[in-house]
Amino acid sequence: MRRTAGQSSRCTLRPVMGPIASDPAATGLFLDFDGTLAPIVLTPEEARPLEGTTELLDHLASRYAIVAIISGRPAADVASRLPVGEHVRILGLYGLEDRSGPRGQGIPMGDVLPEVERAAALVPGARVEDKGLQVAVHYRGVADEAAAERILRERLGVIAGRRELVLLDGKKVLELAPAAAPDKGEAVRETVREAGVRAVVYAGDDVGDLPAFATLEELREEGLDTLAIAVRTDETPEELLVRADLVVEGPEGLAAALRDL
Repeated sequence: MRRTAGQSSRCTLRPVMGPIASDPAATGLFLDFDGTLAPIVLTPEEARPLEGTTELLDHLASRYAIVAIISGRPAADVASRLPVGEHVRILGLYGLEDRSGPRGQGIPMGDVLPEVERAAALVPGARVEDKGLQVAVHYRGVADEAAAERILRERLGVIAGRRELVLLDGKKVLELAPAAAPDKGEAVRETVREAGVRAVVYAGDDVGDLPAFATLEELREEGLDTLAIAVRTDETPEELLVRADLVVEGPEGLAAALRDL
């Protein structure tokens, strides 16, 4: 049954969080960054986690088998905004890389960048972000976001088909990535398999987190205890809310849940 908790409802969280985290040494915590640990802002460069998040994650990492951040950002970018200790894992580009670099064989996107820039130029105000192994186009804040999405989806879709890439959705952003690149669900499963944990918690707020929710459903069928947390903002997709075991209100609500852990 889905539970909903407000920003200050810590006492209502314990019955939900307690059983899943009764054995921290055998539990993995996986967290998105933007919209989950950090409030959504106009540009990616402005994003910062809530005050106290670094200390909270470091404390959790001293008790839990896994504490991992899985983001669409490059791992180095997340690490620069969230200066946590090495015991907190940072998986960037949906699991394609960690702090040390690519996890497997990546495909540099430099040849694709000029095409993406030409497509983005059709939408005044759109911003291209070169992530090295992925390229993103942000259209948050442009004059007509709906029209921008339509134009960019069409143009980037053509590039994806020609270059054998995939087009990924996000909040006011579209990304081109290698077809063989992992998603967040694969990153969760691989890390869980390596660590051999018996319980898994995942928290996220966007469509890119749906594969992780699906992986938690699979792990539950395999006998693991799982808890999928949706972090609700004005832009959180309804499907994520429906599939969540627990819904919290914004990054502040998640911070309260993590403190309960």
